[in-house]
Amino acid sequence: MADQDIGQQVAQWVSRMTTISRNISEISEGQSTQAIKSRFKDPARGYTGITKEKVNAALSTMDNLWQSYLILARVVEEALGLSKKNGIFHDNENRIRELLTGPSVVLPVEYIPVASRSLLDDAEKVQRITPSDLLASMQEQFITARDTLIRVVEAADRVRPRLDALKEEVAMLAKWAAALGADNQAPADVSHILLQMETDPIGGSIEADSIEADVAKCRARLQSIEDGRQAIHASLEGAKAQLVELKDLVARSNAAVNDTRKLIAAPDGLVNPMSDAAIESMEAWVQTLVETLNAGRYDAGKVGISKLMQTCNERLSAERGNYAKNRALLDEMADLKGRYKALCVKAQVLQCQEPACSNSIRELAEQVRHVLDARPFNVIDARQMVGLFEATLSRTGTMQ
Repeated sequence: MADQDIGQQVAQWVSRMTTISRNISEISEGQSTQAIKSRFKDPARGYTGITKEKVNAALSTMDNLWQSYLILARVVEEALGLSKKNGIFHDNENRIRELLTGPSVVLPVEYIPVASRSLLDDAEKVQRITPSDLLASMQEQFITARDTLIRVVEAADRVRPRLDALKEEVAMLAKWAAALGADNQAPADVSHILLQMETDPIGGSIEADSIEADVAKCRARLQSIEDGRQAIHASLEGAKAQLVELKDLVARSNAAVNDTRKLIAAPDGLVNPMSDAAIESMEAWVQTLVETLNAGRYDAGKVGISKLMQTCNERLSAERGNYAKNRALLDEMADLKGRYKALCVKAQVLQCQEPACSNSIRELAEQVRHVLDARPFNVIDARQMVGLFEATLSRTGTMQ
């Protein structure tokens, strides 16, 4: 290792020691830490519970950090002193390397009491580690102590606002549960934590965490109940909409029956739509379900709505088929008249192209029109005449 490398290493460790000293001092002498120390020593208002345990460990760790710093500083100072004397006549490179990279740090592990010591035992047992190992250990201790002290301050500052918010939410959940008619499983009271936090802010914070978790579960449970009930109400509204559709379908089907009987001669294939009494029965069913839900009997209402929707779907399917049957002859009449109009246009073209066929086509068209305008409308005759008219025009067109 060159002298320049040794010098750089020593300078790096000197810089590290300056940073370590500054950071430990800032934590140890900071206003919040001083307040915690003062509170910890206060016999009347001292910390209790988890906070007392954590603060004691953190303050002890800070003391240990200073002790470790002094032990490490002696090694770095020795290396610095040797580096200043290093030169042509004094080669201290190996010794400096041993100090900075070898197990040069001596840590007292335990003091052996005289009563337990043999004649040849040392008063102290020691452990040797490298400066880097000690620095890594100090880093872990520093982070642990720092985070603990910060946690005490934050717990004391934040628990009260959290509890105020919790008290409001607990009251809201109680009202919500009452409105839903559900069991209120929210914590009854959080004021006891306010007393606890005065001396045990960390313990109060942990309990506040637990209460917040319980409140969250209660909120989720009530939300699930409300969502389920909204879904039940939505299903009932869906059933009502189906019933409206069913009534409209039955009304149109009845109208189709009446129109068919009025306009079509000897109609067949007509079916009777759902009766008014059956519809009124389903409307009464809906009203019963409304009353069931208003009474808070949601489980029974859910079952009833499911059955109602199944019945509505079955009825709708049947009535759509009935409506199609009852509209069939009317639709065929409209179709035949539409085909006739289209054939008349084709006939006009053929009359112009084939003047010789003009009279016969005109006469046939008039016969078809007479059948189509007849009241009541004879579907069989109309089918035959429109078919004849279409076939005639096709033959005439082929002869061209």
